[in-house]
Amino acid sequence: MNTEIKDLNIYVKLAIAVVVIGGAIFGIYKISKVVKDAVENKDERKEGKDVKSDLKDLEKAGKGKTLSDSQISGFANSLKTAMDGTATDEDAIGRVFASMNNDADVLALIKAFGIQKLGGDWVADMQGTLSQCLTSELDPIEMKTYVTAHLIKKGIAFRF
Repeated sequence: MNTEIKDLNIYVKLAIAVVVIGGAIFGIYKISKVVKDAVENKDERKEGKDVKSDLKDLEKAGKGKTLSDSQISGFANSLKTAMDGTATDEDAIGRVFASMNNDADVLALIKAFGIQKLGGDWVADMQGTLSQCLTSELDPIEMKTYVTAHLIKKGIAFRF
């Protein structure tokens, strides 16, 4: 009976060690995630300020947006819908970028999109700006086909 208690103690010690090590790993993971999110949020805030500033500069130069705020908002919602969930609707993304007429329209779209959280049943959630979401959802060939090609066709200088 005494050996059964000693054997049990080994298993209890092992369980405690596993819990302690697992807790430490989880703690490190959470801390690294908080740091990563803080850095990304700083970049997102900077990108948002740059977009607003660039949009104002274009408007001052007489190259303002050609689309209404409601159209831009609708396009931003269409992009979120196209990228949210399990599958990406590349054609919907292409239709949105085919509707952009100048750099100010694209910057207004970026501003309207803001920071979105995307996810689905089979994929992990991601949060980011339009640029970050597009990069996450589209491979380089899809980006060229559904985004860049439309921007080039319209003479829009902005690139994701």
